[in-house]
Amino acid sequence: FDDMPSLAPLQITPQMMAQAQQRASEAPAPAPWAPPPQQHVVAPPMPADDGGDQLDSLAQMFPDYDRDVLASILATCGGGIEEAIQQLLEMSGGGGGGGGGGG
Repeated sequence: FDDMPSLAPLQITPQMMAQAQQRASEAPAPAPWAPPPQQHVVAPPMPADDGGDQLDSLAQMFPDYDRDVLASILATCGGGIEEAIQQLLEMSGGGGGGGGGGG
């Protein structure tokens, strides 16, 4: 019967507590959980033949801007019309918010 575990209830002694606390203080703290980083997929800029079609599109979307300004922003964005639109929306204060209702 020496091989059988004892069925006596476990009694935690002060020495056991001290050992457990010492082990806990020596063990490295687990890293806090963080969600995995999100992968943002960015569409490649549309091929800019001469930028004329893109410039026309921007001029239709932003009629208050001069074509030279639109062309400059489009060039700054490397010909990427999506990036140029985002830049223009931020400049005009309409950074993607919903349309307001007229009264």
